Amino acid sequence: MDNYTQKDIVKANIEIENVNIGNDNNKSINSSSSTPITQQQEVPNINITTMPPSMSTNSTRTARLEIIGMTCASFVCSVQTAIEGLDGVENAQVNALTSEAMIKYNQYKIGTRELVEAITEVGFDAKIIPSTTKYNNLGNAIRERAEREQRRLKDRFIMSLWFAIPTFIISMIFMTALPTSNDVRMAFMKQIIPGLEVGASILFLLATPVQFYLGGPLYVKAWKSLYYARVADMDTLVTIGTTIAYIGSIVNVVVPVAYKDQPRQQFFETSVLLITFILLGRWVEAKAKGKIFEVISNLMELQPDKAILVKFNQNGKADEHEIDSDLIQSKLFDTY
Repeated sequence: MDNYTQKDIVKANIEIENVNIGNDNNKSINSSSSTPITQQQEVPNINITTMPPSMSTNSTRTARLEIIGMTCASFVCSVQTAIEGLDGVENAQVNALTSEAMIKYNQYKIGTRELVEAITEVGFDAKIIPSTTKYNNLGNAIRERAEREQRRLKDRFIMSLWFAIPTFIISMIFMTALPTSNDVRMAFMKQIIPGLEVGASILFLLATPVQFYLGGPLYVKAWKSLYYARVADMDTLVTIGTTIAYIGSIVNVVVPVAYKDQPRQQFFETSVLLITFILLGRWVEAKAKGKIFEVISNLMELQPDKAILVKFNQNGKADEHEIDSDLIQSKLFDTY
C-alpha cells in the first residue's frame, strides 16, 4: 500500500484483542477493545497501513440543486460543463424544465459549497434542495416555483400595458392616423423648443422605464447567453433590436434640438411594443410550463410513503415489515 501524508488520513481504527504492543520503554498494553486513533495522536513504533478517503467505496454522494434564473435551454450546456469540470464531480444532469441539477460527486474531494460557487460563477444563483425533501413535497416545490414565475411575468406584462397602450395611441393614432389639420395631432406635434415636439417628449418618458426596467431582465439574460454560453439567443436579438430603436430615436430627437432643425421621425413605440409582446409570450410560456409542472407534481404525489419489506427466515417463513419508501429508493437510485 502506498504511503500517504497525515492530511490524507482521517481516522485509523486498530482492532486489538489479547495482543501485547511494545513501545520504547518495554511496557506492554493489553486490550481487547477497538481503539480509535485520530490524526492528532502519536503512536510510537507502530506501523499502520491506511487507506485514503478518496478510495472509500461509499464516498459518492448525490446533491440536488435548484438553479435560479435558468429559464432557457441554451444555458444548460454551460452550467453542466462548469459543474463537470470540477475535480471530484462524477456526473451532472441539468434539467432546464425544472431548473434543477442532479450531481454525483466524491464527498472527500469536493463539497456542495464548491458546486454552488461553480454555478454562481457562470451567472446563476443556486441553492441546495434538502435530502429530506419527500417526492410529494418536491412536486409542490416545483409547482410553487412555476406559480411564482407566472405571477412575476403576469405582473410585468400588466405593468408594460400601462406604458404600451398610451404609446400606441399617441404614436399610431394621434401623430400618424389623424389628419395633419386635426387639433389633437397639432397639439402633440407642437414644439416645446425648436426641434422638440410634445409627442416625442411624452414617448421618451413612456419608453425609458419599459426599456431599462421591464426590459432589464432581457439585458441580463442576453449578457449571460453571450458571455457564458457563447451563443446568441432570442433575448440577444430582442435586446439588440429594442436598443437600436431606442438609441436611434434619442439621436433623432437630440440632433434637431442641437441644430434647431425640423423634428425627425422617432421609433420609441417599437421598443415599447416589442418588449410588451415578449413579456406576453413569456407569460403564456410560463403558464404552459405550469400545467406540465402540475402533471409532474401530481405524479410525484402518487409516490407511496411506505413499503413492505419481506424477509425469509431460516425456516423459510416470510416475515413482513413496513419500512419507509425512501430506504428503497436510496438503494436503487443511490440518492443521498
